[in-house]
Amino acid sequence: MKYRIFSFVAILLAGLTMGACDSDDDSNNSLSYTLENTTMAPAWQMDWNFNQETPNWQKPQSQSFENWVVILVKIEQELQEYTSKDDLMALFVEDELRGLASPAISVDDPGSSCDYYLMKVFGNETDEEWMDVTLKYYNSQLKHVFSRSASFQYRTDQVIGIDEDFVPKFTLGPAKYPIVMNLSLDSTPLANVDMETSSDDMMGAFVGGECRGVAHANGRMVVYGREEGEKVTLKYYEAVNHRVYTFNDAVRIKQLPTNTITIN
Repeated sequence: MKYRIFSFVAILLAGLTMGACDSDDDSNNSLSYTLENTTMAPAWQMDWNFNQETPNWQKPQSQSFENWVVILVKIEQELQEYTSKDDLMALFVEDELRGLASPAISVDDPGSSCDYYLMKVFGNETDEEWMDVTLKYYNSQLKHVFSRSASFQYRTDQVIGIDEDFVPKFTLGPAKYPIVMNLSLDSTPLANVDMETSSDDMMGAFVGGECRGVAHANGRMVVYGREEGEKVTLKYYEAVNHRVYTFNDAVRIKQLPTNTITIN
């Protein structure tokens, strides 16, 4: 068997870790809002719990492939508190499983949290061939499969995740929320309110009582949707004055055009 190292190029890593697409939302710029005083910062948090069963992923048969690469994947900070020994990390080329890893390992301090997955990925592709790749992560505590996809040009003799952490942004590929949009707050009613902003401020997006996005300080916020057209209520915590602004039905969830990632 002939072994050759094959791997993702640097631009692929950017594709798997990139943020959500911009949103040209149809925000209502009305200044209508409610104001509530509070004694402490709100505990707004996304609920990633879902209802998916453990996938029946099977390790690929190494004798069927000529090439392989070792990839070290680090779990992003937002999901690290939910990791466990029963989690799974898999890589697919189209629908074919090419690599599987479990359990997670600790890289630096043996006593530290286990947030890395060491995975051998197999292939038969020729050098510079274009491939569609999906990295899938099953979190057993959350019962949720997260995924990130990209198209890249196959290259030989490269290594991933060793010299520099490879941290795919799995929270941008959740099964629970198939619609992910990036909200620019300067195009919402929040931009028209005279508030005393600080680095301790918080922003939250809600559909009913369900938190669909959280951001600290001002700028942009990722908002997650179950279906197109959901009405989103925006909340802003003004830390200086300990109060919360609430804008009901300020934004609607909108499916954005698919952003095809290409790697040269």
